[in-house]
Amino acid sequence: MDIKNKTSNYLIRNVVSDNYLNELRKIPMLSTEEEKALFIKYEESQVRLNAAKGLSNYEEVKSIETKIHDEIRNEIITRNQRFNFAVAKRYDNNDIIMDLVSIGAIGMYEAFQKYNYKEGVRFCTFAIW
Repeated sequence: MDIKNKTSNYLIRNVVSDNYLNELRKIPMLSTEEEKALFIKYEESQVRLNAAKGLSNYEEVKSIETKIHDEIRNEIITRNQRFNFAVAKRYDNNDIIMDLVSIGAIGMYEAFQKYNYKEGVRFCTFAIW
């Protein structure tokens, strides 16, 4: 591969990651209070779903509560993507930065499943581990 192709590939990768970061900057970060409120809402939804077990309209309730769960999870993960990008940039390898961001999003999804807001730790702090 000649120097022109290497330079071109490098510029394309930088443009992609810069555009992605610019889009992330448009999404507001979660404050501690907003994050806690979302997790409380998620927990309340889970309680309603468990209470509906055995009722005749359980499938309807399950559909509604699942939609609520998905919306909350997506909002939390989306609003923490700037943090995810910052962690990926620590590795300072522009060849794979968007791959690292994708893997980080999967990790955030897995962390969401295990996170307990009652421990007093922010979600992004928990998710990094």
